[in-house]
Amino acid sequence: MSNYSEEQLAVIEEAARRRAKRDPVFFINHYVKTFDPRTRQVVGLKLYPFQVDYVRELVRHINDGSDLFVEKSRDMGISWVSLAVILRFWLFEDGFMAHLGSRVENYVDDKTSKSLFWKLEFMLRNIADPLLLPEGFDMRRHRTYMRLQNPERNNEITGESSNPNFSRAGRFSVVMMDEGGFWPDFKSAWTAAGDSTNCRLLVTTPPDKPSYAKAIRFGEKIDVLTYLWSLHPHKSQEWYEHEKTRRTEEEMLHEIDISWEYSATGRVYPEIDTAPIGRFPYDASLPVYVSVDVGRDAVSINWYQPVRNSSFVNLLESYENHNKIIDWYVPLLGGDISSEYQYTDDDLALIDKVREWRKPIFYGDPSGRQTHIESSYSAYQRLQDEYGIVVQSNTLANGFIDRRDATKRILMYFRINDTPGTRYFKQCVSSARYPEKKEGSQATGEIMKPVHDWTSHHRTSLEFFSVNYRIEESSDDEESVVDDELFNEGFY
Repeated sequence: MSNYSEEQLAVIEEAARRRAKRDPVFFINHYVKTFDPRTRQVVGLKLYPFQVDYVRELVRHINDGSDLFVEKSRDMGISWVSLAVILRFWLFEDGFMAHLGSRVENYVDDKTSKSLFWKLEFMLRNIADPLLLPEGFDMRRHRTYMRLQNPERNNEITGESSNPNFSRAGRFSVVMMDEGGFWPDFKSAWTAAGDSTNCRLLVTTPPDKPSYAKAIRFGEKIDVLTYLWSLHPHKSQEWYEHEKTRRTEEEMLHEIDISWEYSATGRVYPEIDTAPIGRFPYDASLPVYVSVDVGRDAVSINWYQPVRNSSFVNLLESYENHNKIIDWYVPLLGGDISSEYQYTDDDLALIDKVREWRKPIFYGDPSGRQTHIESSYSAYQRLQDEYGIVVQSNTLANGFIDRRDATKRILMYFRINDTPGTRYFKQCVSSARYPEKKEGSQATGEIMKPVHDWTSHHRTSLEFFSVNYRIEESSDDEESVVDDELFNEGFY
């Protein structure tokens, strides 16, 4: 029996509501419940210290409009907490729009406990105080398939499964990409979401195969939060040892220990691992080579120089962009900037950088000479006719086997100048893989062509350079400039 009168209880409850509206941690601890299908228990979501820190960080990033990468061990409650924060914004903040995504549609909304919208609905249904709910809210009318509407504040949470145009149709306060590392077309989805929101929230466990998520994780352009199993108060060393007895080594690495490393099995160019990365800057006295890969969805550009009196080649810079016509890239290839096109500050900085270098020799894909049906000209033809940029290609060594063998030879003498662009290049080449054989397949022959994915454009750009460049071109009668100390500095 309560020691308070009805009037006193009403005052206390109203004070709690007001605090819940301004304090996300208080709201979650006092009003949010979760469900564990393994134990079939409904429990209050009492935040652990690491989850409290996460709530504060997520709220800050949504309010500030900045991207956030969250890597986690399995079963840390991060997805539930993320949704609880989003639900609190939906309840109490005017003008809030969220978009939720997962690998397949069933994980977004299939009315079972594995889906994101089921979790939102469960939390909403289990808020004990009806005065916290939006005025006029009716679950039957305002909770529809992959949509949750707040009629009082005109807020909305929508959902969608992974696809190349993910979230592109709207504008959102936050876009949550649950387990994005496992999405098949994550690079395109991540790029599309960047046009729809200032706050992309990627919550993922490292996948069992290379993913574009790794490039984002290590690209140094996003805030990263790491929640290892040891932060959970109910996960002890004894628990960890038990997990080792029931999981494979690969499962432990990725799902428990948050490792982004992968076995060499199926990799196209494991040789890239031995390429030193360090300070190998442009040398004004040596020629510059540029390789270009013109794809249907992206263009990759890489700049190289030989190292005097040696067989080594330095990768100076790397760049990739998407959904731009070939004319947009002309300033990066030595041409003038047109006011017709828009460039980011990073784009302009790179344009200024390469503009100071010597006029390069261009190498590319023979298919770049193929005429496009829509435009009636080829990319290389336009570069030559309109801008005087001549791209050479080796038609005699255009098959993948020739390109692969030439690239493996080049990688024996390859050094990487450390920049954000070249670090991404290395991620791409390192992650390029052959397709896996289907289970039960009796085929014994080698799979000869790599998977076409986010890694492909930098990989093929390097291959086009390798089949055109001749190592003997790097010889020079001048005194060697190879500095052993500088070379060693590149290793890490």
